[in-house]
Amino acid sequence: MSKNTKGVMILLTAALIWGMSFPAQDIVIDHHVGAFTFNCIRSFMAAALLLAIQFARMRRGSLQASLPDGGRSEGPKIFCQPRRMVLAAGILCGIALFCGITFQQYGMELYPEGAASSGRAGFLTSVYVIIVALFSFFTAKKPKPIVVAAAFVCLIGMYMLCLAGGISGIYAGDVFMLIAAFGFSAQIMLIDHFSRIDGLTVSGMQFLVCGILSLIGTIAADDVNWADVASVIIPLLYCGIGSSAGGYTLQIIGQKYADPAPASIAMSMESVFSGIGGWILLGQTMSGRELSGCALVFASVIMTQIPSFFRRTLPAAKQ
Repeated sequence: MSKNTKGVMILLTAALIWGMSFPAQDIVIDHHVGAFTFNCIRSFMAAALLLAIQFARMRRGSLQASLPDGGRSEGPKIFCQPRRMVLAAGILCGIALFCGITFQQYGMELYPEGAASSGRAGFLTSVYVIIVALFSFFTAKKPKPIVVAAAFVCLIGMYMLCLAGGISGIYAGDVFMLIAAFGFSAQIMLIDHFSRIDGLTVSGMQFLVCGILSLIGTIAADDVNWADVASVIIPLLYCGIGSSAGGYTLQIIGQKYADPAPASIAMSMESVFSGIGGWILLGQTMSGRELSGCALVFASVIMTQIPSFFRRTLPAAKQ
């Protein structure tokens, strides 16, 4: 298995976890828990878990390093990482993530009744696939033509999946979703830039920063009703521990192996998994158009793996 394929497989796992979180987010909105409050709680949950695990790793690494008999330490390689770089990674990734999840959640609240908010949100947020592919042309990791083609196939598939009834009119929520797409794009590119730093450290730091920013927003804008918060504790736990701590940590690990453009396409499978989750968990059905959209998104992920496939088969053909 090539490194790129390994990274894509990890990112598909992250997309599966994220996709199953959409029903939880809808429940939170239905119970009138504000976007800042929701993201504040889920971010601090994730930060507390990840930083606790990191502290345990550091302690274990210190104990191993002090073992007698000249024992070889196998502790985490976080001790050699410059603090300034770790802080920069946590702060910048945290700000980008805060913009992405806040504008996405708040935008969903702004849609009027009957506006197919979930579909519009899913499609417009998926624009980050194109943004990342285009931005990659200005970096050292220029995407291959087939990856660019896959990005457009993915966008077409997302349109068919998320907007089976078409799109009409422009809502304020649409604008927020496009801003969220830029936030997620920035986060993906920053994760790639800081890929040499320990993934658990970056993930914990970014959620700490995101939690602090969300707390400021909660104090300034949200009217918190703790009874409403308590009523959605299960969805909050899934979003905080599963989607945030688990999903975003897998994203950081997966991007150590996959380049940004194919990584963003793999992560776009989130919407496909959300549709499958709705079918399995909630009994929701999918039309032929929506199933075709799922097939196109899946095909785009396969397309990103074609270069890796030929790299593996060509040497064998020469023998």
